[in-house]
Amino acid sequence: MSDKTAQRLQKMNKASKRGITIRSFHMSLQDMILERSDEYPHVSHLDSFDCSNKFHEIDKIRDYNKMYRVKSPYRLVPAGPGDRSCHWRPDALCIYKDAIVAGLRFPYHEFIPRLLADVGINPCQLPPNAWRIIMCFIVLCLKKKFPLSVALFRRIFQFKNSSAVTLGWVYINHRPSTPPIFHPKSIPDNNPKWKEEFMYLVWEGGDWGTLFRSSFSRVSNGSPSDIILSDEEAHAYAELTKDNYATMAWVLLDEFQLRSLGLSNVSDKAAVFINKTNEPEDGETARMKRARLGVKDPRASSVPAFIRPHVDLTEDAEGPASGKSAVWRPNWGLRKKDTVVGVSKHAVEWSYHSLTPCDYKDFVSNSTIEGVEHAGSQAMAAVSIFLLVFFVVFDVFQV
Repeated sequence: MSDKTAQRLQKMNKASKRGITIRSFHMSLQDMILERSDEYPHVSHLDSFDCSNKFHEIDKIRDYNKMYRVKSPYRLVPAGPGDRSCHWRPDALCIYKDAIVAGLRFPYHEFIPRLLADVGINPCQLPPNAWRIIMCFIVLCLKKKFPLSVALFRRIFQFKNSSAVTLGWVYINHRPSTPPIFHPKSIPDNNPKWKEEFMYLVWEGGDWGTLFRSSFSRVSNGSPSDIILSDEEAHAYAELTKDNYATMAWVLLDEFQLRSLGLSNVSDKAAVFINKTNEPEDGETARMKRARLGVKDPRASSVPAFIRPHVDLTEDAEGPASGKSAVWRPNWGLRKKDTVVGVSKHAVEWSYHSLTPCDYKDFVSNSTIEGVEHAGSQAMAAVSIFLLVFFVVFDVFQV
């Protein structure tokens, strides 16, 4: 071991006591996979356990094999209607349909297993946009001939656990203290149905457990100051963070570019079709338009007031913290003589507490604004009819 390597390892060991360790620097892939992590105790606790597969289009999956030229020993096959992405199969790995659209290609680039093993997570925990970010990083490093380093990636990006409402997912985004290496708003919104649209990537004669963890785990993100970069990595970091929002994600993931870098082998016809599908209209994603117009995420701010949670949403959360937290315990201050109908103050307070985490996930996270308003209107109409019938019956009995 060289003196520089020994010094860096010593610095990393000191940094690990504060929170984060880049294990891939001194551990093999198998050792990282086998090392214990903060696993979830049971799959039934995970949000993915409630998301059974709804993608059964055999013809489309057959077309995917042809379009993306998935070759032996790999093969995309349909998942069953009762399958969940949190169920592990050594011979068949769950692949979200939107992850392929996001730029994930097969076989996996060797950097991906090392990155996920270093963080300690299963690949099925990542939403499509996380794959976009990983692939953008790989493209930038290969183009500029920078080291494909786990330490460099984790110095630029952070991994975050999803909220208790949608337990088990892991999101990736630029660290707030780090200048972005491409325009972060150039990534499109996730398709709300991505969790329920997946297939299997069969590896004939292979074992996915040799590349990835079999269980879902929590991540411990740590501080960027804990990450010790080599001189080469520090130079790459300085160059990559000079982007100043100039590079767009869909440009990096251009299929012809992926092919030139050895990350894809699709035909010219397929590349044109894929690029046309991924390129946003008018050269702007919905996130870029919202940022330009000063509009917040509609899922958090534009839903009707009566169905909006009364807690502030964090940057990466998809909903309130927990169904068992104090925020969901009604504290209406009602007296026996008070009525929700008769006192507007109590009616408003009641509406704040009437939205449960499950309702939030179903009505807000997985619905369009029009769908939320429609569901809310139906609910209000049902309540109004109930009250009307109640008072009519009450008046009849009074007479």
